[in-house]
Amino acid sequence: SSKSKVLHLGGFIPMDVSSSGGWSASGILPALQMGLYDVNQRQDVLHDYHLNTTWGDTHCSAGAATKLFVEGITDGVTKILLIGDGCSSSTQPIAEVIPLYNLTMISYSAGSPSLSDRQRYKTLFRMAPSDFNYNRPRVAIMKHFNWSRIATIYQSERSNTFSL
Repeated sequence: SSKSKVLHLGGFIPMDVSSSGGWSASGILPALQMGLYDVNQRQDVLHDYHLNTTWGDTHCSAGAATKLFVEGITDGVTKILLIGDGCSSSTQPIAEVIPLYNLTMISYSAGSPSLSDRQRYKTLFRMAPSDFNYNRPRVAIMKHFNWSRIATIYQSERSNTFSL
């Protein structure tokens, strides 16, 4: 039998990040599309449903992501789920307001520790751990090599701290 009911998803991907200096997730898009294609092809998964996703480029920018979100909730097509964003700075403004629209967002890589605040980001779920989770392995490496001095290189943005 064919899948007669359509479920709409909104997708947020930072593709062109030339103006923001953020992380481009352009390589993630084909993987997400393949996963959705596979779900749509299988009769044993969401038997009567077809997943349709509208993708948008957030540019790893809070402003661009917010604009895409507003366009997505006012286009007359009811979304059941949001996928993305790859950048924490563009995930934050969307993730704060989606509970007001009864929406859930699944992020594939937004790692800012601030996004772990369940009071503020009630319906955001992440597939990648918070950057905070990397601290214990970093300390273990330092102990393993008996390092007593280290240097940290980091980039601090409004909502993110990227460290190396």
